[in-house]
Amino acid sequence: MKKNNTFANLHIYGSLLFVTALILAIGTSVFSLSPTVSKILTIVLIILGVSIGALNITRNETVPFLVSCITLTLLLGPLLGAITQVFELETILLSKMYMNVISVVIPAAIFVALKAIFYLAKEE
Repeated sequence: MKKNNTFANLHIYGSLLFVTALILAIGTSVFSLSPTVSKILTIVLIILGVSIGALNITRNETVPFLVSCITLTLLLGPLLGAITQVFELETILLSKMYMNVISVVIPAAIFVALKAIFYLAKEE
C-alpha cells in the first residue's frame, strides 16, 4: 500500500515538473537571453526532461509516450514554419520556442527509451 502512495507522490512531482518545464520553455522564448543564460536554461530544460521521463512515465505508458514524442518532434517544426509563413511572424521567437520544447521532450524520450530497453533486456 505504501508503494502506491509513494508512486502517486512521484507522479505529482513529475506533473509539476512537466508544467514547470513547459512554462520555462515557452515563457523564456519571448525574452532575449544572453548566451550564458541561454546555455543554463538549456541545461535546466534537459534536466527537467530527464526528470519527467523518470518520474512521470510508467512502463505501460512507454509506447504511447515515445510515439507522442516522435510525432511532436517531427511535426512541430513544419507546423511552426507554416505558421510563420501564413501569419508572417518573426521566426526567431518560434524557433526559440521549438528548441526549448525539444530540449525537454528529447531527453525525456531518451530516458524512457533506455528504460524500456532495460526492461526488455531484463525480461529475457
